[in-house]
Amino acid sequence: MKLELSIVEPLGVERRRWPVTMGVPFPQGALATDQDLRLQHEGEAQPLQTRTMLSWPDGSVRWALLDLQADLGPAEDHRLTLSWPSTDEVRPAPPTPVGIRETADGTLFIETGEHQWAIAPSGTMPLARAYLGEREIVATDGLQSSVRVDGETFELRVGGRPVVEEEGPLRVVVRADGIALGADGSPGFDVTVRIYAHAGCSWLRIFLTLTNRI
Repeated sequence: MKLELSIVEPLGVERRRWPVTMGVPFPQGALATDQDLRLQHEGEAQPLQTRTMLSWPDGSVRWALLDLQADLGPAEDHRLTLSWPSTDEVRPAPPTPVGIRETADGTLFIETGEHQWAIAPSGTMPLARAYLGEREIVATDGLQSSVRVDGETFELRVGGRPVVEEEGPLRVVVRADGIALGADGSPGFDVTVRIYAHAGCSWLRIFLTLTNRI
């Protein structure tokens, strides 16, 4: 079985190996497991990362989350074919898979190629340090974030070991929990940061959630 996917470049710019995340629904009984999915562009197999988000009562896939990368020309309508063959064809790996490694102190390093990003179990939030090859681009005192609420500044600090929520060759998601401290050191908010990293990309997506303690 096959589906045709369309990715349209919206801003008139060229994008190379651009990460795309999308959800695809399936009728009951059509797809036994998301691991059967394969992706092609003009007949050539493409790297693909999948995860089942919702299942039917019979256990078949109802919604699958897809991660892929595409070369997009300005305003291009990029077409891909998603299929689930009854073969043992292996999905190709991306040129530079994203990786995760953990050090003895609980620091997680996300590796997206030449770039390495460190999320520590304590200290500055969201990043403890970062490297481009062997060169340190975020110093050991980290990338510090703060928020202003009603005229008061709160400094964001990590408060425990970071957790890998999703891991694959094309995308990883790391969650770090912590607190926002006021100028007097008292906690004002609970903080959750989610860091999205993509294979071969020199940038991160970072989402911040604040929860009022009152």
